[in-house]
Amino acid sequence: MALGVYCRPARDVTVLIGKQYLASSAWYPGTPLDMLLGCATSHPTRVFVRDTESRSLSYQEFLGKAIGVSRVIGTRARGDTVAVAPINSVPGLVAIYAAWLAGKRVAIIDPLSGPWDLEKQLGQVGAGLLVTHSGFAENHCAIARRLGTGCLVAEKLYSSTGSSPGEDYERPRPWDEILAYFYAGIAGRTLPVIHTGASLASSAWLIARHYGYEPGWRIYVPVPISHGLGLHVGAFSPTATCSELVLYTKKGPLDPSEAARSLAESKASIVFGVPLYYKALLKAGYRGHRELVAAVSAGAPLSPELQEEWKRKTGTELLQMYGMTEALPLIASKPGDPPGSLGRPLPGIEARLTGYPEGELLVRGPVVMKRYGDPEANNEAFLSGWLRTGDIIRLSEQGHYYFVRIVKPMVKYKAYPVLLGDLEELLFSHPDVARVELGSVDLGDLGEAPVARIWLRRRSRVSAHEVQEWVNSRVAAWKQLYRVTIAGYE
Repeated sequence: MALGVYCRPARDVTVLIGKQYLASSAWYPGTPLDMLLGCATSHPTRVFVRDTESRSLSYQEFLGKAIGVSRVIGTRARGDTVAVAPINSVPGLVAIYAAWLAGKRVAIIDPLSGPWDLEKQLGQVGAGLLVTHSGFAENHCAIARRLGTGCLVAEKLYSSTGSSPGEDYERPRPWDEILAYFYAGIAGRTLPVIHTGASLASSAWLIARHYGYEPGWRIYVPVPISHGLGLHVGAFSPTATCSELVLYTKKGPLDPSEAARSLAESKASIVFGVPLYYKALLKAGYRGHRELVAAVSAGAPLSPELQEEWKRKTGTELLQMYGMTEALPLIASKPGDPPGSLGRPLPGIEARLTGYPEGELLVRGPVVMKRYGDPEANNEAFLSGWLRTGDIIRLSEQGHYYFVRIVKPMVKYKAYPVLLGDLEELLFSHPDVARVELGSVDLGDLGEAPVARIWLRRRSRVSAHEVQEWVNSRVAAWKQLYRVTIAGYE
């Protein structure tokens, strides 16, 4: 029987440690590639992944296609890192596994990155190849070529490369650093957030165990697989039970009616999304479907009102999960938990608050990243082996965790993390800007947007609007400055 132990060793420090350890074979699952290989062996003809553009592959077909693509990547990539800018599609996911099979580390790039973002990310990891998608290739490949980086288009790779069954491929080890994201929340600026194979696989197993995945389930992922919630929670977790993954391929702004229709037609058992997604579904008239067991919200605080409306209209629970790019998942609710609660830490996750009943959350466990790409940033992020989350959390007497506020240098806009350190660095690179102060403005359901007060150099004639446009043309849409104010001259 799985048991939870709650202890309060001191008034100013609280610890909740999950003692629900998984069986040894499940707790040490290797890497996401190991999990895929296991399913390709035990259930070769079972559908692994399909997308809403009618592409579908079984576990055996996916492995064969990924091995075939890995041959091309292996001959075209210089160095040990391949950057992938994936959209939610079968070719995008194939590219990630193919890079591993070619013996490369994968750096995940958000395909919506602005030119300044993209150049910075490719440079930080020394990517020898960028795999992007049609629709992004013209801009992405131009930047890659300027840096001396090769560039391939995922759809062309997918359609022109055949399946290559066999054993001639690389296999990363659990302790290898195999994946990097760039949303370094504690640092507040773009930095590689580096995960091992074991931390990614542990995330997938914890999710599957917590929500009770069964082999016949369909896991529906509308959130981008260029982010941790979409990739190593959503896309990797089906391999824990050899279940089916459904990727919602969104193009352009979300169409609520089309999104609601797609979810219902998918016959999904569980869906991972952000609060705005669920709100849009309800507004479009979605009322659940027979196969849906649960919906999971993450990326931004979930209001009790939305949870209650969802349950009333769909008949299923809208559960909340908490984590960060550096460690995901950490805390998750279950049916019956109080509305608004994050739930309790998952098995094997240790959680500590710096104050009781409210303080910054510190965590450690198998899902925590290996490190940042900057040693100095690691010193700021880790305290005696505990990872800082930069979030103030409240713990109830019943042992439920509640989100209070963010204290790290970051704001959330539409659940996207906006790293203020990046905007500060970019503003200071403008020849007319002498001093910068960054803040945010509350936009209600959309979250917060960054704003800037700037001091210009003497004799400067640039306007606030010109500075704002200069910054916004270089970064992703969700990172754009909402307002710039000139405070004076220096």
